[in-house]
Amino acid sequence: MRSSRPGGRRRLSATRPAGTQAGDLLVAAVAVNGLLLPGTVSGSGWTVAGQLNGATHRTAVLWRYATASDPTSWSFSSSNATQMSAAITAYRGTAGTTPILTSAASSELLNSSHTIPQVTTTADATQLLHVTGFSGTTTATPPAGVNVRATVGGGASMLVTDRSQFTAGPSGSLTVGSNTPRSSASVTVAIAPVATVVRYAHTGHND
Repeated sequence: MRSSRPGGRRRLSATRPAGTQAGDLLVAAVAVNGLLLPGTVSGSGWTVAGQLNGATHRTAVLWRYATASDPTSWSFSSSNATQMSAAITAYRGTAGTTPILTSAASSELLNSSHTIPQVTTTADATQLLHVTGFSGTTTATPPAGVNVRATVGGGASMLVTDRSQFTAGPSGSLTVGSNTPRSSASVTVAIAPVATVVRYAHTGHND
């Protein structure tokens, strides 16, 4: 993980997950905190799948397909950011120009219970990725029935989980807990049917 602040813009470098192969779908989860509202999260070569901001924090999900000529890391940036966290998960077996089928976002204000936004899927065997970013340091408790892919407890705290939805329809209600009341922004994305969740890379956080 590396960070810099050129022109008042905070930048975070996230590493490519080990073992990633060309054609794998890479999904980056990014949490941002700032003294002011953080700007849109961006990364060269990445497409935004969904993002949501609170008063001084933002959560974003971005994606790209891995190639044989990929670098070992990518930089993500957001204006007005003072803290950033990022995690990249690799999925194998999906294809197509639009691997993100749908997305949804929701927020909570100073709460210890954070509702994960629901989506309605139209295909069987869909993978659901849930990202919750918090307005400050906290320890998040995942809901039952999900796989924890990354968790950050300090700085720009964040929880990244996923689960398989075997039949099309509403994803159902899930709740993330936090050990202290925090504001949060959560994003759910539905990924076209995948064969394997390969592995993930987690950057930690910077203060």
